[in-house]
Amino acid sequence: MRVAIVGGPGIGKSTLLRQLGDLYHNGSYGEGEEGVWDPRVLEDIDAGRNPVGVTAYFGRLYDANYRDASDNDRPDRVIFFEGARITLEAHIAEYPVEHHDELRKVLSIGDAWKPDRIIVLTSNTDTVEKHIRQRNRSDRGHRSGGIADVPRGAVRSDEPLWRRT
Repeated sequence: MRVAIVGGPGIGKSTLLRQLGDLYHNGSYGEGEEGVWDPRVLEDIDAGRNPVGVTAYFGRLYDANYRDASDNDRPDRVIFFEGARITLEAHIAEYPVEHHDELRKVLSIGDAWKPDRIIVLTSNTDTVEKHIRQRNRSDRGHRSGGIADVPRGAVRSDEPLWRRT
């Protein structure tokens, strides 16, 4: 079973992913922390530029994780992922409308991932901002609400689209 964990920055996705991975011993795939991301991507995020390239970068990262996990995916195993197609979709609203058509094209990279369950972690704005400040991370947007378990959606994959604009 493939379980994706999604949510805003500083919400606890990586922590939950590590804990569940340790509990089930079948593998977990995170997006990593900012220290391992391409510095150009961090520059683009901090400057608010290149939304298509940034989104494609994370799409490729998630895609590599899902592809790697396919060798270990069996009916008796639970494999956890940080990120899903919905993660890429959620970022579209954060960018100017003139980028939306190109961003929608990037989404196709997530079509083959097909998690069986998606756990959405959310919190109130104050809590997320507090966690971001504690970790010295810039605020890159967040959502409010509760925790939900969302059933599987239909999806397919193309080659990555990372490009600098």
